[in-house]
Formats: sequence, C-alpha cells, structure tokens
Amino acid sequence: MTSIKKLLKINYENMMKIDDKYQDLVTDIVCYIRGELTQKDAEEAINDINEILLGAQERGEDIFTVVGDYEQFCKEIVESYKIVTKTYIFKKVLDYIPTILYSLIFFIAIDMVSSILEYGKSIFNNFWTLKYTLSLAPILNSVIAAIIAIIVIENVCKIPTTKTRNKKFDLLIIFAYIAITAILVVIGLFASKVEIVTLKNCSILIIISFIIVAIQLIKMIKFAIFDRK
Repeated sequence: MTSIKKLLKINYENMMKIDDKYQDLVTDIVCYIRGELTQKDAEEAINDINEILLGAQERGEDIFTVVGDYEQFCKEIVESYKIVTKTYIFKKVLDYIPTILYSLIFFIAIDMVSSILEYGKSIFNNFWTLKYTLSLAPILNSVIAAIIAIIVIENVCKIPTTKTRNKKFDLLIIFAYIAITAILVVIGLFASKVEIVTLKNCSILIIISFIIVAIQLIKMIKFAIFDRK
C-alpha cells in the first residue's frame, strides 16, 4: 500500500502536469476533498481524480466540462467514501489527534520558554536547576487553537479560489486572527493561575522547548517569504 507521504508527492507532481488554465479548479477540488476526508482517504481520492483529469487532458477534452459543477463532483466522491463507514465522523476525529497533540506540545513549549525567560540573566547561573510550573493555560489554549484550526480547515477548504481573492475575505481573516488571539490571551491570564504540576531540574525539557519553538518560527518565516511568492 502506498504511503501517505509518497501519495502526497505523486499527487503534487500530477497536479503540476495539468494545464495552467485549470489550476484554480484543481486547487478547489483538492482543498474540498482534503477538508472532507481523512488524510489517507483524501490522498487516495485525489490520486484517482488526477488520473481522470490527466486522461481527459490527453484526449483533448475540456476539464471544465468533464468536472462540471466542481462541488457536486467532489460531493459524489466524498459520499463514496463516507457511505462505506456510517461512523466516518469518528474516523475523521481520530485523524485530527496528531494535530491536537502537536498543538498541546507547541503551547506547552511556548509557555515553558516564556516562563524561563522571566529569569533574566540568572537563567545562565541556574540553568541546570530551573523549575517550571505547568498551569491550565497552555492546555486550554492548545485545545481551543486545535478546534479553531479544524473548523477553519473544514470551512475555508470549501470556498472556491476565486472567492477568496477579495478584500472582504482578507479583512475577515484579519478580524478572526485578532479575535482568536484576544481569546487566547484572556484565557491565558486566568488559566495561568491554576497550577497543575511543578517540574524540577527540567533543563532538558527547556532545551527541547526552545528547539520546538525555533523550528516553528523558521517554518512560519519560510512560509511567509517563500511559499507565498
């Protein structure tokens, strides 16, 4: 069975073989499918769709005509997967567990880094004996952030590419970002007072936390500079 990583690579390469004039349509289809199905099912479906579209292109057919209403086209494909498993929603929830776990680890790492930085210059003198108190704040923030991310993915993926390119949509994204940030800050202020456990001599965890935060920052910078070009 082909691995998800290999399928992702194959699907990307096949998408690039489709004529430029159809790229927005292909992007809409891929986003819709990935927003509705589990990662494994989505990549398998996209692989089949690419074969259909590339076959039509080789025969000189118009892909817009072959697809027709792209939403209806996608719904039929999605339904073919969901009809097999009546509890598909649970399968989808399980698919998001890695996202939730990563969110939890990331927020705890940020909280640990910010807590340790409060030591100031003394951090270097007492590094190997530093303490960290885990509060409810990073746990609540990670859960909320993961839920919001899932909701955004589920809904934004269904918006056609042509409709996302307008000022109203951009303003909505900015407003949502500000609102979410404000919610997380407020929760952090109150939940940080609820202490769960204090870890002693956690220098190794601190180093790992710095690495996690640094890697995420590098990814964000890379996305902002290169992937948006």
